[in-house]
Amino acid sequence: MMMSSAPDSPPPVPEDYSLQQENELQALASIFAEDFQDIRLKHPWKVKRPPEVYLSLRPKGLSYGQECHVTVDLEVKCPPTYPDLMYQNRVAALSSER
Repeated sequence: MMMSSAPDSPPPVPEDYSLQQENELQALASIFAEDFQDIRLKHPWKVKRPPEVYLSLRPKGLSYGQECHVTVDLEVKCPPTYPDLMYQNRVAALSSER
């Protein structure tokens, strides 16, 4: 959650964005567990990047060994100034097994 700042305070520096972004990624990784993938880790150049993740979405209530026939892989890319600018997302894959 973004806290409001005083009107005369300077805008956040990139490190502030980076810290907030990393905190949100930790929360997503905790919530989605094995359904969360940080795409940045696959890039050959290990430079600081804004968040890029895959989230695998499954129907609610299908866990604990229950069979799931549908998943949606959502790719989320954040700009360097996220959360001030909104992220982009797209459906990376839709699978239906029957």
